Amino acid sequence: MKKTLMGASFLALTIAAGSAFAAPTNMENPLYAPAKGNFYSKTSVGVMYKEVDNNYIEKAKGDAGESQWPVYRVYEDLGFGITDRLAMWGAVSYTDNSDADRSGLSNGRLGLIYRILSEKSPMIWDVYGDIHLAGVSTMEADLVLAQNPQLKPLVFNYKNYTTGRYGIVGGTRFGKTWDDFTAAVFAEIHHSFGDDNNEINNEVPDAFFNALAGGAPIAAAFPTTIKVDLKSTNDYSTGLKSMWQIDEKWSLGGSFTYKYHANNKIADVNIDLKSLGNPLLDGGATAIANGLKAANMGNQKDGFNEYIFNASIARQLSDNTQVALYAEYTMDDAFSDNSQNTTSVKVEGGARLNLQF
Repeated sequence: MKKTLMGASFLALTIAAGSAFAAPTNMENPLYAPAKGNFYSKTSVGVMYKEVDNNYIEKAKGDAGESQWPVYRVYEDLGFGITDRLAMWGAVSYTDNSDADRSGLSNGRLGLIYRILSEKSPMIWDVYGDIHLAGVSTMEADLVLAQNPQLKPLVFNYKNYTTGRYGIVGGTRFGKTWDDFTAAVFAEIHHSFGDDNNEINNEVPDAFFNALAGGAPIAAAFPTTIKVDLKSTNDYSTGLKSMWQIDEKWSLGGSFTYKYHANNKIADVNIDLKSLGNPLLDGGATAIANGLKAANMGNQKDGFNEYIFNASIARQLSDNTQVALYAEYTMDDAFSDNSQNTTSVKVEGGARLNLQF
């Protein structure tokens, strides 16, 4: 799938540093900040419709063009104002896609954000640094025989939504309010640390390995799970989010976000063979294992871009409680045909409950 989109991209963090300079109290405002000593929670529950991309890897898996519905997603953002300018925040999300047999936590982050310039200045300026917590959960996948072996004999079916790698995120944000209109822009870089925090279950039929050995019974030499050594990556995000305060109760929001997801690279495939006690069989298993390593190491060419459009409407129920409805449409474009994260259609809608204490 090739989709091209030109133009400015835009995102606002839902978290900002605590400020004593009349920071916005509307929690949907892209410049919202918890006051010193205050806590906030933003909980979103959404449902998504997806159509799987028609690319090379999905054709090999036999999933090209399939519809996936419903895909449930839950997001949680938490924050606490430490000082007038410094705040702590955390975020996590959970996705459940039963059609793809894939579910799990994602987007775990914990960090600090500092407000360099307050509303007394021409604009607000924040800088932030986070720990990315994708390493808390092991990346899980199944190694299976492809439904279209002419394209690719073996494929990974991902079982969850984590990379299995810890990382760090650094970024900055600028924003300003003009009467009832607010806008904020940001840019950030996410560096992941390479590791082997993954578990790939070997679901390939014994007949496949035996056939590679000319019919010799060597399948028993291959482990039930495999690990791969992944190299570090650098991802990028940039964007802008805006909000119009209609009156004291109602507000409208809109955003356009760009995310760059780098290609993953495999440094080594760890296949710990079991000895069969026969030099010929053990030698044949080693030769096949080395061939599998060589075929899967290096650049996986699975990187992709995301272009995310979001619109929302919110109502203030009280000083401390707000509800919002949102709709989101995502266009994505892979660098090559090996990404299992691109789609032909990706639409989500949901509701959000915002609380502050």
